[in-house]
Amino acid sequence: LGKVIGGGLPVGAFGGRAEVMAELAPEGPCYQAGTLSGNPLATTAGLAVLCRLAEPGIYDRLEEGGARLQQVIEDTGAPVTINRVGSMLTPFFTDATVTDYSGATACDTRMYAAVARGLLARGTYPPPSQFEAWFVSTCHGDDEFAALATALAGALEEAST
Repeated sequence: LGKVIGGGLPVGAFGGRAEVMAELAPEGPCYQAGTLSGNPLATTAGLAVLCRLAEPGIYDRLEEGGARLQQVIEDTGAPVTINRVGSMLTPFFTDATVTDYSGATACDTRMYAAVARGLLARGTYPPPSQFEAWFVSTCHGDDEFAALATALAGALEEAST
């Protein structure tokens, strides 16, 4: 939870059922502490992110962004399978459906690596590993999607030669 709540700043967070959380101090006997506990910058960032995520329509906007990213990738015509939930997706360079570890490892990881390097060279920063997810944020708009489409087309052309 910390990475999501912190919006890029170092935050640690956890939660659980009420009866489990009641075991923690000050209610319960178990003391919990951490490097980032009470850090004012991280706490302020976390509160800002949670407030933003509570805004009406924010999850619809994230869903639309995820669908748009998927479309940008699919429009390249590359043999790619995309697994997506909301604003999080992973492209696999394969024509097969990917539903498990063996399916993921059977895809063309060399092609992914070549495309990732091509994207980096064009100013777009994808996850370095085929087995990590891509994310869309509420900050991504028309300019970012257009830049990605251009970078992706160039990276795929370069990787395919």
